[in-house]
Amino acid sequence: KDCVVFVAMRSCRTCKGINPVFTKLARERGSDELMFAKADATGATGKALGKQLGVASVPSFVLFRNGVRYGAVSASKLPSKRLDQALSDLTGGKDFDPSLEEGS
Repeated sequence: KDCVVFVAMRSCRTCKGINPVFTKLARERGSDELMFAKADATGATGKALGKQLGVASVPSFVLFRNGVRYGAVSASKLPSKRLDQALSDLTGGKDFDPSLEEGS
């Protein structure tokens, strides 16, 4: 099963704005093959989680293919062409395009 994890912080205004759009995206695109989840990067535990996931900034979307980190995309708003492309590649069986990676 593939997964998209929305990594955010409670104090992040941009994250708060993206949250309902991400929830809608999860309802529309979630399936037996693709699941959506949220992770809070607040506090020491959240920062450790973000570091473990390879997240440099929030909001970020970390994608997994069969439990293995596939890539991460940072986006300040949704919809995002980079996230859409990463999801299409993920579900289409393609390799991750490094130009979509956050910080690129």
